[in-house]
Amino acid sequence: MSMFKCIESLEENPEEVFLQVTSILLRLVDNVLHYPSNPKYRKLRLENKLISTVIMPSIGAMECLFEIGFQEGEDALLLPPESTSIDKLKRFREEIAKRRSKYLKDNNSTNNQTSQNNSSGNSERQSTPQPGAAATSQSRPVVSRNISSNSTQTQNQFLEKLRQHSTMVLQYEKEDTKRKALSVLPLIEINERVERRMRQHQQHALKSGQPINEDSLQETLFFTELMCWFKNDFFEWVNSPKCTQCDCDTSFVETSTTLIESIRVEVYKCGKCSARLTFPRYNEAKTLLETRKGRCGEWANAFTAVVRALNWEARLVSDESDHAWTEVYFKSEGRWVHCDPCECALDKPLLYEKGWKKKLSYVIGFSCEDVQDVTWRYSANHSALLTRRRLCTEQQLVRTIEELNHLRQANLSSARRKA
Repeated sequence: MSMFKCIESLEENPEEVFLQVTSILLRLVDNVLHYPSNPKYRKLRLENKLISTVIMPSIGAMECLFEIGFQEGEDALLLPPESTSIDKLKRFREEIAKRRSKYLKDNNSTNNQTSQNNSSGNSERQSTPQPGAAATSQSRPVVSRNISSNSTQTQNQFLEKLRQHSTMVLQYEKEDTKRKALSVLPLIEINERVERRMRQHQQHALKSGQPINEDSLQETLFFTELMCWFKNDFFEWVNSPKCTQCDCDTSFVETSTTLIESIRVEVYKCGKCSARLTFPRYNEAKTLLETRKGRCGEWANAFTAVVRALNWEARLVSDESDHAWTEVYFKSEGRWVHCDPCECALDKPLLYEKGWKKKLSYVIGFSCEDVQDVTWRYSANHSALLTRRRLCTEQQLVRTIEELNHLRQANLSSARRKA
């Protein structure tokens, strides 16, 4: 995408968002132009409020940063001096300033016209529209959005959720998370069970004279056993926690407005002794490998961490209709395979639509290297599914995924990006 093309994509945002984003971009560029040797102005922390709440959710904004030379760091975007062209920064600034000026000029023109109309008599107010007003409304192309009426806020929330998930899965690559996962995993026992089942299949193949794909079978048996261990021996499903004082059932009261380290906390009340207790919905996989309890989100999070600790390529899969699971890349088959530890279900992608009768809309997979819209392999009725995809336009979704992939793959070799 050319520089000017990425600036053009900014105009697909609502006008107030366009003006806010371009104001921030101008400020960032001006800081580098005025202080080219100051490293402070060449580092944008992803946790910065303006970056996380304005730049990242907005169409084309991250693409603009990549275009002028910013690269992904561990927790920030970095602008190395060797990747910076001062001339390019100046041309970039001029183009944004020119487009902002046009927006502001149009606003002034509209405001002046409104003021003139308001000063006219009642008969003039009820007359046909002024030519100037019509010209103003056509001065910029209107971008059609095939989305629900709670438009911009909803679509930004959805796209922002994708960005948050894309960042969250990076925790699986941390050495302390991998060590924790391996420390709780009875790998020898699992491999022994796999070996016993493998011998049974081999013996049956010899008797029947039917060949088997041993590599594929080995992978299938391993993940079947891994999920069985995770579901039956390791993790616990919690709809509502038991009372810690009398061990009786509790009922949900509220979600606490007090966030502990940005963690959502559910509050429950005991039906017998009225004691209140909290149930934190942890997002950190390392913590979940210690608490070992939760619902599908926690299950998928912890299980994906275990798979990554074993050096398998894995994705955390988020279903917008409220479920989560894992996908694992089977080398023997050259494809990604559905893997749901909550159900001990392997390679059953139509389970949710056909079995659970779910109305799927968006199913997105996240790994440390990419983000993929994997919705289509989980549905056999694509035409009906498309009618439910109303949180953003398909173009916006594709653009956001491309932007996140650019961010995740910035430091990968060209060969790895093509893999």
